[in-house]
Amino acid sequence: MTKIDPYQQKHLVLIDYYQGAYGPTIRIGLRSLSSAVAIRNLFAALAKRKTTEVRFHEVELVRISGLSDLILQAAPGENEPEKTLSADPVRAAEPEFYWVRSSSGWMECVDLMDGLIRAGTGHQYLTKEGIDDALVEVSLLE
Repeated sequence: MTKIDPYQQKHLVLIDYYQGAYGPTIRIGLRSLSSAVAIRNLFAALAKRKTTEVRFHEVELVRISGLSDLILQAAPGENEPEKTLSADPVRAAEPEFYWVRSSSGWMECVDLMDGLIRAGTGHQYLTKEGIDDALVEVSLLE
């Protein structure tokens, strides 16, 4: 097992999938302001189409548990379906989730992250309970 030095440890992004109080939940745990800014910038890159896909299992300093991957994608147009987060039905044991948003949808996530960064601690919900296949909660220093 690869050891992570203490400096890197505090900058880890921990993504965990579990059955929460409101149903299936993907929690993105941020251990520092710099990791919050990195996630915010990732959302901004999707909004501006500087990138069209991010696979979290490939991102350095991201640790995933309970799911095989969380894949973020920029929708090809500006029309966004009501349901933006879907589980791959084939992967039931450790599901893989696809989160597809339009540019304005990803900008909405940027705005929510900006508020969280200004507050310095707290959490935000980024998907719709009862519509999406899981509730995505981003948590900063909680």
